Amino acid sequence: GDDNKDGIMEEDDEHAITETIMMMATEPESIVQVNRKPRCCLFSFSPKIQANRIVRAQLWVHLRPVDEVTTVFLQISRLMPVS
Repeated sequence: GDDNKDGIMEEDDEHAITETIMMMATEPESIVQVNRKPRCCLFSFSPKIQANRIVRAQLWVHLRPVDEVTTVFLQISRLMPVS
């Protein structure tokens, strides 16, 4: 039970508010591609979403069905904004 009979709650210094944000990737502008290469997707965080406070992320990749076994290579990079 709770021994706090005064109805006063102690302030918890270890609480947090979590938020789930789902983002869809976009392809880069064609001006930076040659013959649709590199084939990549970009995620861009708005100023409201502070990327330095993200502590966990998941990347889900959807692959279209193919008739034969195919190897897919993924490269994940973090691009820092130019300041």
